[in-house]
This record gives sequence, C-alpha cells and structure tokens, in this order.
Amino acid sequence: MLYLETLEGFSPWKGEPINGILHPRDIEQKWTASELAAVGLFAPLDPGVPADKTVVGSHVARVEDVVQWIYDLENSTVSVLELHAERDRRLGLGFDYDFGDARGVHHIDTTPADMIGWDEVSKLASALLALGQTTPITIATGTGVTQVTPLEWQMVMLAAAAYRQPIWGASFIISAMDPLPTNFTNDAYWGITIGTP
Repeated sequence: MLYLETLEGFSPWKGEPINGILHPRDIEQKWTASELAAVGLFAPLDPGVPADKTVVGSHVARVEDVVQWIYDLENSTVSVLELHAERDRRLGLGFDYDFGDARGVHHIDTTPADMIGWDEVSKLASALLALGQTTPITIATGTGVTQVTPLEWQMVMLAAAAYRQPIWGASFIISAMDPLPTNFTNDAYWGITIGTP
C-alpha cells in the first residue's frame, strides 16, 4: 500500500487526486520508487519486528530520509503456565513401541488419563516381577489391545523414559531462560522428533 506525504505526515493513499491530478490506482506496480516519490507517494520500508517484541502501535514516518514503518513495541511476555502447557502437550502425544514380534508396533498413548492407567500396569508388573511371576497383563494401546509380560512392560517403560525425559529436560532448560522465548513451541528448543523415542 502506498502512503501519501502531507504536511501532517503520512496517510494511506486511497486514489485521491494529488495536486489536482488523478493517478491510476495501479501506479505502485508500474512506477519506480523515484517516480512515486516525485508525486509524494511512498511504499514504506518495513524494518521488521524482533521475535521477543509485540507491536502495540505503528505509523509511517521519514527517518534519515527513508520512509518507513515505526513500531511501538513492548516486550512479549510468555508465562511459565504456557510453557508447561506446551510441555504437557508434547508429553501427551505418545510414542511408537515395537514389540519385535507378531504384535508389531503399537502407539503408546501418554495423555494424563493414560498415565493413570500405565501407573496401574506398572504397579502390577512390579509386584509380579517381585514374586517371580510371568503372568501376562492385558493392556490397551493407541493401536489396540494386546498382552505384555511384566518384563516386557519394563522395556516399554524404558522406551517411555527415552521419549519423555528429553521433553522434561528441555522444559527445565527453557524455563530457566530469562526472558522466556516467545517461540518456545519451536521444535528446535525441544531437541526431539515428536512421536519417536
């Protein structure tokens, strides 16, 4: 969008006559910057906004003979609660586990409700192991119903730790940053590939 320079500053040009001359609206695409400037029209330079800032106001002005956007900025704020929500979202995505036999690969769901169920399975598996028993335990994964031995369940738990612990670790590192990054949902901060241990 072109801006017209007036005695009061810059305002969006809506096609009104300039010095009594009506110019076609498509001159922005057809005229050079110097031809536009000769009649008082400018396409303001956009200096961009830093990632850690939020625009709360803006206007067009001439700064050192360059017509550009001037932004009124505030520090972007991210709450620890937002960070925790992102951590919990990632923890709840689950992971794939390959049983290495006819059961194949199962998606292990890890929502908060799933974790309550897995806690029950873990307690039962630990009790069976302590008694030297190998009684299979029936579980439901995101893929379907299957059975695991107490020892197999321990292997699933190790895979869960390999998936979940990096998420916890990343959340600790991010929460120690001052200020918290506004783009903390970017995978680069979390250092993991979602869905794979």
